[in-house]
Amino acid sequence: LSSEESLRICVQQLCEAMEGYISDIRYQWSMEALRWAIKSTSVQFRTRSHQVFRALGSPDTLDSANARALLELLASKLSTPLDGVVGECMEIFRTLRFMFENIPPGELLLHNRVFWSVVACLYTDNVVFYAEVLEVLSTLLERLDFSSEAVLNVLRASVPIVEPPFPGIQPLLLKAFTTRDLCEAGFMLISKCSILPCDEVFDPSPYRLLQAILVSLPFIYTLLEDQQRGSGEIDVHLRDAIERLADASLETS
Repeated sequence: LSSEESLRICVQQLCEAMEGYISDIRYQWSMEALRWAIKSTSVQFRTRSHQVFRALGSPDTLDSANARALLELLASKLSTPLDGVVGECMEIFRTLRFMFENIPPGELLLHNRVFWSVVACLYTDNVVFYAEVLEVLSTLLERLDFSSEAVLNVLRASVPIVEPPFPGIQPLLLKAFTTRDLCEAGFMLISKCSILPCDEVFDPSPYRLLQAILVSLPFIYTLLEDQQRGSGEIDVHLRDAIERLADASLETS
């Protein structure tokens, strides 16, 4: 099969053909695919197993326990030079993102180590891997309910105690602006973080919003300049992000 999409179609068709004979084929195959993704000695088998697992999408396998197993696998890969395993790390993160999009938010919160493990990956210097981490973190922030005091309390209580002190998520997003291809993803995330409560998690400094605005200004200026040159309308999601920052600055003025 030449692509992940071809594999997805093949897997779906096989499932549909076999479900009349084996009612839980999707669950059984998903668990076996996850086992191969974690334990197979072949890189190619592990990669394809991740793709099969995502194609199956069995809801009974989408839980925090399996997410933790994948995070442990990721940790073992990151203990070696990343350049040799970046492709496999990307597959693990894509599977984690797929899980986070489907695991109930309340269950995600019960296992807050999942959240902090993703945040820890922001320290990577590998640009390709960092881009995938931004996508996964964005999914997590969308799924968690930051208007809930229970969510905020759990996150506050679990902030890593390390030396030097944890700087917050927002400062770890700044390096996205040093790479042209990551500026948009970094801007979208910073605009989200800047309006969320819980300074201890996002940025305990008193200049959190100011930092978000200053680092975003060159990117916003470039967007407006491109629009004036006739490069098309600004994407609706980017406009929303700009409005979020503007609203936040008005609330604090």
